[in-house]
Amino acid sequence: MISSADYHLALENLPVATFESLVGDRTIFVIAPHPDDESMGCGGLLAWAASHGRRVEVLFLTDGEASHPGSAVVPAIQLGKIRMREAIAAAEHLGVPSGSLDFMHLPDGSLPGMSDHAFSTITEQLRLVIGKLAPCMVCVTASTDPHGDHQMAHRLAVAAMSGLEHCRLLAYPVWSWVLPAGENVADPHGFRVDIAEAREKKRGAIAAHASQHGRVVTDSPKAFVLPKRLLDRLDRGYEVYLEA
Repeated sequence: MISSADYHLALENLPVATFESLVGDRTIFVIAPHPDDESMGCGGLLAWAASHGRRVEVLFLTDGEASHPGSAVVPAIQLGKIRMREAIAAAEHLGVPSGSLDFMHLPDGSLPGMSDHAFSTITEQLRLVIGKLAPCMVCVTASTDPHGDHQMAHRLAVAAMSGLEHCRLLAYPVWSWVLPAGENVADPHGFRVDIAEAREKKRGAIAAHASQHGRVVTDSPKAFVLPKRLLDRLDRGYEVYLEA
């Protein structure tokens, strides 16, 4: 175990790899707990895949409708639809067609409390998708992300991948980049991949999630805005993919 400060340093010093070496001849399947996680964590990968004619599928577990609770102007059901449209717009920035996106519509914020039956059902659904895409590389949020939906997405992916051949599972950190001081986490093992050629596309994709930058909902008593310190961490010219 290492401290959160050492964890960030370890991420920044992981060995360098290329998308070619990580992906091989596999299809790419990105699992995102919410719209915007795919852009922040995998925007470079998705842009690379699109520009190289590689098949990509992105699955959003939730619509992200709970990010601005209590708004009278933009209720949750409407916000979910807005965030779905933002995900499509972000994908366009990356060169990924809307037909490569799918939404599971699970309740935002509810994943950690799902029943054992729901866990088994969703795991089997993911397993069927992965099986159809095989050989594939599955990317899901890191288990160290301090967000319950992100952690459960990771657990679901691990369970769905159990026993599947010709598939690889990697995890992408999002909120792990801003772990609170004083926390201890496992030493990360994985790779850094240069995304210089896709950096502007990734910036455009992240910006397309306008609701998460405070540009859509203005009356929520618990308004959420992506913190600058997180966005700065994600705008480093490389992405990190961890062995899951």
